[in-house]
Amino acid sequence: SPTSTTRMIRRSARIIAQGKETPSIESDDVKEPSTKRSKLGGVPSSSNKSSSTAQPKVNSSMPPLLNLGKLIRGTLVKRPSATIKSPYVADVSLFQGKKKSSTTTVLAHAPSLDVGGMCVAGSDVYLSKRNGEGKTSHSIQLVSGAPLTTTAGDSSGNGVLVGAHPRLGELIAEEVLKRGLLQKALTLANGFEIGPVNDYDDTKNGSPKKPRAKKRKSDKSNYDDLNDQTRTAASSDNSSTSPKTKISLRQQVTLGDSRVDFQMTLTNPLTDTSHRVLFEVKNVVCADYEAGTEPIKTGPGHCVVVAPPAATTSSDDGKDSYKRTALFPWGKTRGQKFEDKTVVSERACKHLRNLQSQLNEDVTPVVLFIVNRSDCESVRACREKCPVFAEVLADVVKTGVKALAVRVRWTEEGECFFDGVVPVTV
Repeated sequence: SPTSTTRMIRRSARIIAQGKETPSIESDDVKEPSTKRSKLGGVPSSSNKSSSTAQPKVNSSMPPLLNLGKLIRGTLVKRPSATIKSPYVADVSLFQGKKKSSTTTVLAHAPSLDVGGMCVAGSDVYLSKRNGEGKTSHSIQLVSGAPLTTTAGDSSGNGVLVGAHPRLGELIAEEVLKRGLLQKALTLANGFEIGPVNDYDDTKNGSPKKPRAKKRKSDKSNYDDLNDQTRTAASSDNSSTSPKTKISLRQQVTLGDSRVDFQMTLTNPLTDTSHRVLFEVKNVVCADYEAGTEPIKTGPGHCVVVAPPAATTSSDDGKDSYKRTALFPWGKTRGQKFEDKTVVSERACKHLRNLQSQLNEDVTPVVLFIVNRSDCESVRACREKCPVFAEVLADVVKTGVKALAVRVRWTEEGECFFDGVVPVTV
């Protein structure tokens, strides 16, 4: 509807205008430039013997969480661009049919920079067209990640599709929460159960209004009406919500000394009781490699972490089976510190402590990892890159903060599907 589209436009403009601090893949932020479905992209088995978390059934008939619209395949040629020296602008050669070509080259917004080394010269990327008169005509949405099986140093082969735009994590989480897909994975106190949201407000709550930056024409993107169809499909699920419980959802709610991405409030009008669930969303794009298949590290920003031997287990047929693990965070430290220790993202650590401070019998704080790729069977803190985040995560979980992870799978058509809940290793 026009109203929902307008809300998306305004919300996209607010996110773009925020200008948050570290423009790296661990911070879940978007920064604008200043001036095959793959063979491995299908649905992995939803069963996981190491998981003690209830697994929602992956329903192939479920409508997509997101639909980015028609995407254009291309090959990244150079970043920064040869003509615009911003690290957020890349030269991309568009495919001609299903073949690589150097005939047409466009300027593309690269909001997550090199995506932990996956979005570099020669990488296959999937673009959306940008509206307006900005410097870039396209925006990188997906990138083809490394395949599960290859030889060391070999970057060939078809890899899984990975969400390469940091905005996608929050949008995916929003739809997961609105549809009540964490109902079986998250147990709440006093008999409350998460279900489809029946009261949603997508405006920021709990903080004073600030002057809104003037929106440039180039700021308008596919996110303006990204989810009209999927939102309509999701809203039809609300009929299954118990009339006794009102489930409301608010975003960007100020609590303590920072904001939480989402606050869900469950209210039982018959007993006049309520329970709040606070969600801090972390977008996860990097993953480990099986020993012997890791690529040659090309720089400090290239995420090359070899899985420990424990990640390879014996299957029922007696053969060793490697299970890929998603890693968070990854990025340059850039001089950031938390509790007097160098970290990848001060914000990420601060958010965990803020969740911990909100914990009580009427509040359940949750750190929700969005695994933006379908080839990972679990998530863990990347101790190799940020041991402080790993320590803080373990500490807050020990005191009662919940850690959950949702996996999604992407198609070349720009559709994002819920692919189950996977365990978080702390």
